[in-house]
Amino acid sequence: MPLAYYARSATREFWAEHWGVHSPAALARSAERSPLTTLILQNMPSDGARVLEAGCGVGQYVVLLRERGYRAVGVDWGVDPLRAGRAWTPATPLSAMDLRELGFRECRVRHHHDLARIEVPADQIERLAEPAIRRRVEAA
Repeated sequence: MPLAYYARSATREFWAEHWGVHSPAALARSAERSPLTTLILQNMPSDGARVLEAGCGVGQYVVLLRERGYRAVGVDWGVDPLRAGRAWTPATPLSAMDLRELGFRECRVRHHHDLARIEVPADQIERLAEPAIRRRVEAA
């Protein structure tokens, strides 16, 4: 899978601009057709598990996963994209927080998608993941 290269630092302003180009509804329609969505869903547990979408932007994948029965929540450090997402779907649980220090006291991750390693530091995965997931992440 190719990685994206950005010539700018990924600041809050960068992500506000990145997510602000399209409406949340347009991004959700795109997510419905995306090969990334297929990849994610093929690797998800099928039991309506809790999902933390770290770096959720406007929350289009949170909405998509909730529509499919997952108990998904989204976090991002970009306040403007989160505002746009909340305006689009007010009932969707979206929160602003730094991914390097996730603000959950207690949370157990039962599934870890390899893409998450890009955005969530290992110490946060270690703190929040169940032992089997920690071992899988460490082995990767």
